[in-house]
Amino acid sequence: MALRLREHVEHLLSKLALAKESKRQRARSKQEAPSSAPSSAPSSSSRRRGKHRQKRKRKRKHRALSRGEDLHALIGSLESAMVRGAAAQTEALEASIRAEHSRNVAALLSATPPRL
Repeated sequence: MALRLREHVEHLLSKLALAKESKRQRARSKQEAPSSAPSSAPSSSSRRRGKHRQKRKRKRKHRALSRGEDLHALIGSLESAMVRGAAAQTEALEASIRAEHSRNVAALLSATPPRL
């Protein structure tokens, strides 16, 4: 279960890294090749629509990025919970082994007659 969860988390992290890298590449290519000016200026309504579309796009990207940060926080909390769970499981196992050992010792002591 923990291994499958770790693989899933690693897969999500790799997808996030690929998305960030492609975003960086797009930004780099945009800076290197400036867009050519359109032959005719767009009307004010289409320009407004274009601005609104850009704004929505920016918001969507921001939401996606914040979700990515949330993913990192979730991964950290999951890993710490897994570590805490493993530690608690180990402690419980050690306690049960100690209890079993003391029961075995008590049984052996009660079974053997005392030497005189």
